Amino acid sequence: MEFIRFLEDEVVTKFGAPLVLISDRGTCFTSFETYEYFEKKGITHSTSPPYFPESNGLAERAVKTLKDTLRRQMNGIANWKSELSRAIFAVNTSFNASIGFSPFEMLFGFQPQIENELLIGSVIENKSRMEQIEEMKRNRIQSATNLKISQERQEKSYNEKRSEATFQIGEKVLFTTGNRRGTFNELFEGPFVVNQKIGKRMYRIQREDDDGNTSEMKVAPAERLKSFVERKEDYGIEECFCCLNDEYGIDHKKTQDGRRTCFEDETNG
Repeated sequence: MEFIRFLEDEVVTKFGAPLVLISDRGTCFTSFETYEYFEKKGITHSTSPPYFPESNGLAERAVKTLKDTLRRQMNGIANWKSELSRAIFAVNTSFNASIGFSPFEMLFGFQPQIENELLIGSVIENKSRMEQIEEMKRNRIQSATNLKISQERQEKSYNEKRSEATFQIGEKVLFTTGNRRGTFNELFEGPFVVNQKIGKRMYRIQREDDDGNTSEMKVAPAERLKSFVERKEDYGIEECFCCLNDEYGIDHKKTQDGRRTCFEDETNG
């Protein structure tokens, strides 16, 4: 399998087996062959919740950066795989504002020599390996501090612009993946019933049919849910805009074909 071969050749045999691997729920990560490989290597596999890429935000941001870099480097080249290694190298050797260093420097303790660097007279620091190792230790401590400050600043900025939706156990909600399966299909599906809150933002929901029976279960973030408002029995259809303007004495009646029309209540004016 291509993913297992990549993990073995590019990660395990170069850096050792990771203790934990976090991924989305793609089939290459959740197949039986991959499960057996993880078991053999002693790797703990954790998956992010469906429809919630924010839960693995660092990885998603790194992928976006790599895609943007790859797009700029391709310049009309059809085979993106031929440019992938150069794009990865460019990202890894670039200064990262969040940590204050390049990823390459954090891993190896020095900055690599870039193509044609000697031709333009760049000065390469002549440090012993022990000096590089000691400096790398200090830089890693500093990078952790820089990253914490950056994350706190980003979290504060994000929280100032959002209001967290909350739902109660037993409440009916609608769920969306964020994408319609067809042009005229509904964006939301449901209703579902909230039966458990997981952490601060995740909910376990279960589908409820017209008879109140529950079946399908999902785990979804609050951002993918909205409260379900049942239609009024009096009319059998949703409210129109003028329903909200009670001060104008607006009332409703149904026509023979089931449609609803609005008229002014004569007693109110």
